[in-house]
Amino acid sequence: MKTHIVRNGLWNASATALGIVTGVVGTLIIPRSLTAHEYGLFSYYIWLAGIIGLIGTLAFPGSLTKVSPELRGREQPEEARALSLGIVLVLLVLNLLLSAGLVFQATRAGMPDRMMLFIVALVVVPKAMGATLRSMLMGQERYTPVSLTMMAGSILQLVLIVTAALAQWGAPGFVAAMLVGGALQVVGLALAFLLPSGWTNVRRLLKLPTRDTLRCYTAFLVPSTICLVSNQIVWERSEVFFLRWSNAGMEQIGFYSLAYTIFIVLFGVGGALLNPFQPSISYDYGAGHWSAIQAKVQQGVLIATLYAVPISLGGWVTFDHMIPLLVTAKMVPAVAVTKVLFIGLLPASIGVILGLLLSAAGGIWMSARLGIMLSIVNIALDILLIPPFQALGGAVANTCAQILFVVLLFFAARRLYRLVLPWRDIRGIVLIGVATTLVLPWLVQQWVPGPLGLVLAIGAGGVATCWQSGQPAI
Repeated sequence: MKTHIVRNGLWNASATALGIVTGVVGTLIIPRSLTAHEYGLFSYYIWLAGIIGLIGTLAFPGSLTKVSPELRGREQPEEARALSLGIVLVLLVLNLLLSAGLVFQATRAGMPDRMMLFIVALVVVPKAMGATLRSMLMGQERYTPVSLTMMAGSILQLVLIVTAALAQWGAPGFVAAMLVGGALQVVGLALAFLLPSGWTNVRRLLKLPTRDTLRCYTAFLVPSTICLVSNQIVWERSEVFFLRWSNAGMEQIGFYSLAYTIFIVLFGVGGALLNPFQPSISYDYGAGHWSAIQAKVQQGVLIATLYAVPISLGGWVTFDHMIPLLVTAKMVPAVAVTKVLFIGLLPASIGVILGLLLSAAGGIWMSARLGIMLSIVNIALDILLIPPFQALGGAVANTCAQILFVVLLFFAARRLYRLVLPWRDIRGIVLIGVATTLVLPWLVQQWVPGPLGLVLAIGAGGVATCWQSGQPAI
């Protein structure tokens, strides 16, 4: 067991857990404070901010997380520093231009769109710089300052959400609350980065990366950008675009966004546990330690399975009562959408570690090709399913594309690296999960109906899972 990876994963997961608390509170407060139409409008602008953030960073920060530890593994820390500075400057200019474009568009829009466009424009630059600094720190495997800054941002976001609800600021207020807290993380990240990294040394700052370093970075950046764009289609809320395009109504966008928020918040915890594997695998790849890479991937797959099985199965038997209870009956159509999305939680979690393997160990072009193919599949399914089935059709399209993507990732990893997964352990975890987090909670809710039964079902499933986690795999 690689203790520093686990430690980094726990720090990352702790920060993500606090973010989940904020997400849960937001999921409870925001739909209750808005009409279904207003919640759909809010969801649309949060999605738009994410798209602008994608355009403003592409794969520049993520590529640093891959390339900088590889350079350190080759004992070239000065090159990693010089490359990072160049990326900061490029993204600063790009995002200033994007922000100016949004301000221009806002001056031509009516209310409330004008206000929300101004809010998005305000956070473009700090969010991009924060993403870059975060990737630079993670590339050095310095997860503690990243996690502490994320925690502070989550607390600020929570305060702003509650304030927006109490002050009745409406959809624009909630858009600001969701975006400003994350954007202000750039201050803490910058302070964390300066002194330990030697970035106050002027001579070091003036050094440029060599052509070999730029060639290495670009060779990873291009396919990584393709992967990122395809992931935005397959994994993110591309369905929001097609729901808007098909004139399904803001209510349907709201139903899908609520379901996807629940999915992505819980999926994010698993991702936080697994993301620290990327710089570590990159380091081993740079050093040529293939046996260590194989062991880390198997460890990551087991962590993904241990996390995703109880969450997905437990969700399936509790969402019917949980969602109406927590976010009111007006969001009941989101229940079926959420259940469909949660079918893909386990394969998606395993897909995270497989994707990290390919990106960190020279298989990024394979990921890019698969991403392009699955993007086409996802778009075709969206066009086919969203007009007749609206939000539910979007969930089916998204889940099918995700599962197919993970299957293809596995076969690619097996061919490239002769990867062998711990199937016996995976089977044992799944069988235990069926008994403790699917069957048992269902029985409890049959015996004790209502909110009390829901609480007892969740508690019983959690206790049974914790007890069985110490037993031998089946």
